[in-house]
Amino acid sequence: MDDELDYGPFDGEIPERLEEDTRIKGSSRNLSKARLCPVCPGRFTNVRRHVFHQHLPWYTNPLTACWTCHKQFGQNKMLENHCLELHNCNIADNIFKEEYQSVWTELMNGLLLELCQRYDKKTLDHLVEYVRTEAVFKQCQSAVFHWTDIPLLNFYNKKNRFDVEVIHAVFPPSAIYSLVHWKILALLLKGTEDAENLITFEKEISLYQCSIQKAIMVTDSHFHLDKMKQQARFSGLPIYKWKDGESVYQIRHLVANYAFPRRWPTIEEMGEIRRDRRIRSTAGIHPRIVKGGRR
Repeated sequence: MDDELDYGPFDGEIPERLEEDTRIKGSSRNLSKARLCPVCPGRFTNVRRHVFHQHLPWYTNPLTACWTCHKQFGQNKMLENHCLELHNCNIADNIFKEEYQSVWTELMNGLLLELCQRYDKKTLDHLVEYVRTEAVFKQCQSAVFHWTDIPLLNFYNKKNRFDVEVIHAVFPPSAIYSLVHWKILALLLKGTEDAENLITFEKEISLYQCSIQKAIMVTDSHFHLDKMKQQARFSGLPIYKWKDGESVYQIRHLVANYAFPRRWPTIEEMGEIRRDRRIRSTAGIHPRIVKGGRR
């Protein structure tokens, strides 16, 4: 997948110019390159790196964290310098390894379940619905997962036995894994009463379930996306999962048909539609009227 729109370059961050007692660490005054942090008032050329480093628990970005002393650095260069200076060894001895994947998954489970309690939600699915409907999370509409996140998310879903085959767009969230995105996590933590304490929260929880009914994946070949958008309170698609008798079904793809709609989607709406990889769109004309007669 493409990089996130607010994911700046790793190198060349603008130097700090403000006085020590008035600036936010790493914040930039170059408005043309810097973007606002969703948590603090600072502006940064690399918001993602800043949020991981300052506003989230160390394990939320396992690839730029020191797994020996449990510190987050936000970028590989800083992590490498840390390993050489403090641990006096090569970076490979302290970085995230394949055997840490299960630990990382359970740490993320613990954080998300703690957020469920803070927001008085009974399940992670209820937390997903909360993110879908709350106005504060609309700033995540243009967010996508960074390409380095995809292998981790695939393992996360597999380890938790979540029935997910394809990683979709971040917002609106279509499954629990969407909550793992850095911007959604940062806004969730910010909305709690003690966000600063949650930054140091560590609890490993397994969500393994012995018996999970696998959903039968289906395709809706004639889906009226324009009508759904008129009726829904939010943009994008829900999970579309239901039970019929003893079987569970879930929509894998939707073919959105446009044939004389009352209003064609705008360029912005089409961009939003294309971000959801479950949607396939077509355009057609119904031959409803021929020489004054109906057919």
